[in-house]
Amino acid sequence: MSDPDDHRDLRSFWKIYVPLWFGKIVAKNIQAMHAMGYFEKFDPKDFDHGHLLFKRDASVQYRTVASFLSDVVMILYHTREDARSWPSERKKGIPAYQRVQRSIIGYLDGQVIPAYRVVDFSRLEKNAWENYDEYGTISHWTLNEYFGLHQMYVDFRMEIEGMIAQPSIEFYIKPKTDGRFSLNGQKYDIYLKVNKDDDHIARKYAGK
Repeated sequence: MSDPDDHRDLRSFWKIYVPLWFGKIVAKNIQAMHAMGYFEKFDPKDFDHGHLLFKRDASVQYRTVASFLSDVVMILYHTREDARSWPSERKKGIPAYQRVQRSIIGYLDGQVIPAYRVVDFSRLEKNAWENYDEYGTISHWTLNEYFGLHQMYVDFRMEIEGMIAQPSIEFYIKPKTDGRFSLNGQKYDIYLKVNKDDDHIARKYAGK
């Protein structure tokens, strides 16, 4: 559902809550990551979002949020966003694989795994390893390339309230007193941002 009044943080975006079925998947990932010590709290300096990774033959035009999310094959999370502990561990000479990981893959069955465990860096550009070793970051672009997943996010379009809009491939997690999900007693909810104000997009896909 969209909330155009009290739950919007940018004028040109809708915040649209994810369907319950998808939220439950994310909630399982979150519960597992928290239990494993990958983050402490919902906070932009710690953890507050995830990246959607889509199947290679994903559609680019969707009628509903549910159909958009049904093409997701895995989720990439970045935690410990203040990035202070990672370089500290690096300076101490702790190997990258032994540090508390910042790039986590969430699967649709609820399981999570550090992203480095599924990536052979020898098959990627040198900067992929450098970004991981220095910052702990494995990007969604790296995973898309590695697994041969869909990359053309700029093409995604969604019909919402009679308008053609562009959904973000990120979703956001925020504490909310009436949120549908809970972690250690703290309620939260999960939403997408959808760009609704690009007149060029609207005209092009409306055939005008």
